[in-house]
Amino acid sequence: MGDQSNEETDLEGFGAELAFCKLMNIYPDLETGNNLPPYDCVSRFGVTIDVKTTKYPKGHLLATLKKKNNPPDKYVLMVGEFPEYQIVGEIGADEFLQDSNIGNLGKGDGFMLTQAELNPINI
Repeated sequence: MGDQSNEETDLEGFGAELAFCKLMNIYPDLETGNNLPPYDCVSRFGVTIDVKTTKYPKGHLLATLKKKNNPPDKYVLMVGEFPEYQIVGEIGADEFLQDSNIGNLGKGDGFMLTQAELNPINI
């Protein structure tokens, strides 16, 4: 949800996913193409995770409204720019994808939470 190019979105998204998986000692889903699952990786406990990233140090966790149709179990926010990222926190999809969390930062409506509203990583 921003003005960045598709290439930058893909690079930052993949970089954050790979960094998260490396830190959690799990494998990322490396599939490409259409009909992809609604998650980026699966924890060793079977929890499906969608990794989101922002380059803004105080950036929000954001997701499009269509994510409510087929959500993962959890969302994780990473902050940084390729190739360096930090884990900020996580939240369950059931908590995140609530109408009360819909907002607009100038690029259309979507689900959003501040970093302070996220939970410590417990995956």
